[in-house]
Amino acid sequence: MPKEFVEMKISVPYGSIMAKAWGHPTHHSHQVLALHGWQDNAGTFDKLIPLLPDSVYVLAVDLPGHGLSSHLPPGCPYHDLVFLMEVKRVIDHMNWDKFTILGHSMGAAIGMFYACLYPQSVVKVIAIDMIKPLSFPAEELAKRTCDGINTFLALEQKIANPPVYDHKTTVQKMIAAHAIYGTLSEEAAECLLKRGAKMSSDGKGEYFTRDNRIKAVLFQRMDSEALRKYLESIECELIIIKAKNGIELDPQEINDKFMELYRKKCKTFKLIEYIIVESNQMFKNTFQSGFLSVLYSIGSNPLQIWDKKVKNGSIKRITDNEIQSLVIEISGANVSTTFITCPSQPRASLGIKLPFLVIIVKNMKKYFSFEVEIIDDKQIRRRFRASNYQSQTRVKHFICTMPLRLDEGWNQIGFNLADFTRRAYGTNYVETQRLTINANCRLRRVYFADRLYSEDELPPEFKLYLPITAKT
Repeated sequence: MPKEFVEMKISVPYGSIMAKAWGHPTHHSHQVLALHGWQDNAGTFDKLIPLLPDSVYVLAVDLPGHGLSSHLPPGCPYHDLVFLMEVKRVIDHMNWDKFTILGHSMGAAIGMFYACLYPQSVVKVIAIDMIKPLSFPAEELAKRTCDGINTFLALEQKIANPPVYDHKTTVQKMIAAHAIYGTLSEEAAECLLKRGAKMSSDGKGEYFTRDNRIKAVLFQRMDSEALRKYLESIECELIIIKAKNGIELDPQEINDKFMELYRKKCKTFKLIEYIIVESNQMFKNTFQSGFLSVLYSIGSNPLQIWDKKVKNGSIKRITDNEIQSLVIEISGANVSTTFITCPSQPRASLGIKLPFLVIIVKNMKKYFSFEVEIIDDKQIRRRFRASNYQSQTRVKHFICTMPLRLDEGWNQIGFNLADFTRRAYGTNYVETQRLTINANCRLRRVYFADRLYSEDELPPEFKLYLPITAKT
């Protein structure tokens, strides 16, 4: 396959869908539609497509609001049904009868849905980093839909001229945006930025081309059983390519049920797994600015990067009645024997340089503690342990223990690691190595930040929405 490609512009009612085409669109070509993941663009496939044989014709599109494609008009929310409709427009424009869909992450989910809707057209789906589209427990559907609507409306109010950055900062922000999923190299970031950023009109810097509102895509909300019924319509060949040690969006038992469905319904089904080999510092190569979340209780797998230890206790996800949302509850008879710790590998380290630790936690009126392990500029490991059962601060060479006071109900703990390191040891904070949170508590979110942010400055998904009670 030649490295050269042709830019294509496909007219749609609200503007245009932009795409990159590789190969020669003859009747003998194997036609492939390439669909990128959430907040990415057609540049996702720049390194892969030139490796394919010359007999393949590939059209990689920028989905609406992504890359160089038009944004949806004001007031119109992004939804995966919108993406499915635009895929149909593209296929009709190309006049394709039979074709393959190559999809990454969200693009793979769209490909699976499209294959169910138009089984006569899709010969094969190749899904990268996606075993199944997202599904949620039935009891969470209403809450998740409500959260999605609120987030979209909040983002809609912020539509304005996008901020402008120098190129180095643009690269770093692109890398940071992918940090929760793994490490994005500078080379990969540059591939995405060819379509993901443009020079500002005054020439002073670059701005991101994607629509900021795509942060709140309103995906189809289904529980796993409804999704299985939907996917029973899939007939094509299916190949899933995923990292064996990558992020899992669902428990293994749910994934196994869907793979069994594919074996029954698909013409052929193949699972290809590979191993990711990474540095033992999780966020070492990640540009760190603003916020870096390490736990979000309503995520698909909130404890993905955490190890769990339980003795005479429990660690589970439950619905908190006060905020009417899912939280992680850690409870145990002894705070030292029931806890979560991050990263999950004993010899790994976080490598987080952001100096502020924020824990959104509920006071369970029981003993509770957490511990942060850091490295200072003397290359000495220090530990800070805060607990609600200690009355005095004690500083020893390697550990500083201190009292923690929690108000009733939900609290936001802001921990200035740089300040504590300087005051306790007279040294400078370099980075956080490990974080351990012990029983007894409920957790909504845990994140690091470059500074303490006011409530108005926080992104909507970082806020804790408490119910408003009427006063009499």
